[in-house]
Amino acid sequence: MRPAILMGMGLVMGGVLGLTGCGGSDSGKVQAFYDKLAPVYCAKLEDCCSATGTVDPQNDCKTFMGTFGGLEMQHLVDDGQVKFDTDAAAACLSALKAMDNVCGDTGGSADCAGAFIGLVADGGACTSDSACAAPGGGIAECEIAGEDEKGTCNAHPRLKVGQTCDRDCHGTTDTYSCFTLDAAPGKGDCFLEDGLRCDAATFKCVALATDGGACQSSSDCAQGLYCTSPDAVCRPLVAVGGACTADSDCVENICDEAHTCVAPLSVGATCDTNAFSNVCGSGAWCDEGGKCQASTSMGDAFACSLVTANEE
Repeated sequence: MRPAILMGMGLVMGGVLGLTGCGGSDSGKVQAFYDKLAPVYCAKLEDCCSATGTVDPQNDCKTFMGTFGGLEMQHLVDDGQVKFDTDAAAACLSALKAMDNVCGDTGGSADCAGAFIGLVADGGACTSDSACAAPGGGIAECEIAGEDEKGTCNAHPRLKVGQTCDRDCHGTTDTYSCFTLDAAPGKGDCFLEDGLRCDAATFKCVALATDGGACQSSSDCAQGLYCTSPDAVCRPLVAVGGACTADSDCVENICDEAHTCVAPLSVGATCDTNAFSNVCGSGAWCDEGGKCQASTSMGDAFACSLVTANEE
């Protein structure tokens, strides 16, 4: 998964490689954009970092974004791997200013994804995900092996029912997680949000089962449903207080030892570190001291290490 805050937006880190940018017609515009983006983004990010206790006073988010982020994207634009869209960049900045914060991996990605457009075709050489041209509605990644500085663009189209697939995906094309099936004859993604899954037997996208449909596991069911046992049919997720056999049966994804769906504990509440379920719920965890703490997303975890505690 590419964290939207740093990579999904295609703004900050396309991979800090090849930072030897040369002068180009859009070079000044790219840096000017980052000079405006960095203070807004970093100020909103600091609220997230302070809330989760992950502020690192030894680094400076604004300097990192302006220097490494701006130089990296400038290099990609100058090299002809990326196109900079000034209108989309302006819309991105406006959307970011309107946000309360940028906590979580989805912050701003939809509005900012069009600011930099990858131009490298599938199979072409790349140094960054940002350089790869994504198929319409799909995903493109720069796959870099080992210590190599360059990789190869790998484009995955977003598929429809009946098309050959090799991955199950969940999320958006900017912030996603995918599971790859072994020995697939082709490549393409079936998205849960489209009501699809990649069938392991046929390697075709098939529709997720609806309420009352047959299933083998909850992953066979559409969103909002789970696979019941032992009758193996898809049914609506169980509300708090209902009977359950597994976390995946419950709306809140917590089935306690009494086999009852329960609500998550609030941040700061006392929790059992030995509990089988994450009693603090999604977006939180039970720390070693037995207290629920807010989780930091993968994007935030990296970005928060760059935030100065006393930024102005």
